[in-house]
Amino acid sequence: MRFKNQVAAITGAGRGIGLATAKKLAAEGAAVALLDIDGDAATAGAREIEKMGGRAVGLTLDVTDEAGIGQAMEAVAARLGAIDILVNNAGFYPHIPLESMSYADWRKIMAINLDSTFLCTRAVFRAMKAMRYGRIVNLSSAVVFTGLTGVSAYAASKAGVIGFTRVVATEGGPFGITANLVAPGLIETEGVMEQIAEHFDDVLPLQMIKRRGKTDDITEAIAYLASPDAGFVTGQTVGVNGGMYYK
Repeated sequence: MRFKNQVAAITGAGRGIGLATAKKLAAEGAAVALLDIDGDAATAGAREIEKMGGRAVGLTLDVTDEAGIGQAMEAVAARLGAIDILVNNAGFYPHIPLESMSYADWRKIMAINLDSTFLCTRAVFRAMKAMRYGRIVNLSSAVVFTGLTGVSAYAASKAGVIGFTRVVATEGGPFGITANLVAPGLIETEGVMEQIAEHFDDVLPLQMIKRRGKTDDITEAIAYLASPDAGFVTGQTVGVNGGMYYK
């Protein structure tokens, strides 16, 4: 019960890695807020957790909506308590060749992946400083380090998340706040299987561990970095990718 009496807010928690993370933290004692643009999915996930005996709330959130983010974080604090853990998981990963990408495509990817990480972090940072405790875990990606084709905007946004997280770690450290990253390889989630499942054929030969990544592989890393046990770990990027690269 590493997270007993703690509150976690997780974006993009309607399914995939976000939902799996919510269930993982709730199983270890956290009260969990599932935030997702698909409010029905977030609510359904919260109900699953409640059936498991946990405390959870599902809220609709567009992570590109600055005012909405502030309101959502206030609602979480009012319903569950002060937020101890923020997991910035919401992401958008279309595969668009560089010459086919419009500026509107680029801006949308940046808004969902990078701008939202800033907005959600800023929304909880002041309260974490006042508590002199906080765990912020952001999601980057293996593509930052591998340069796979067709994901120029996605890779750029996730590289930006790394730089941003390191500065948050520096500014938050004196106040007991850690900020770290998990950089997954290709993971077998609903979204991946619906949109880009064929890319497993390209990725698996690059991995030293010859199987598809599972959500549980990622949630274990997130849970450690979100826990009190990781109090001396900050500003770090943890690659969970089956040995696709060593960094």
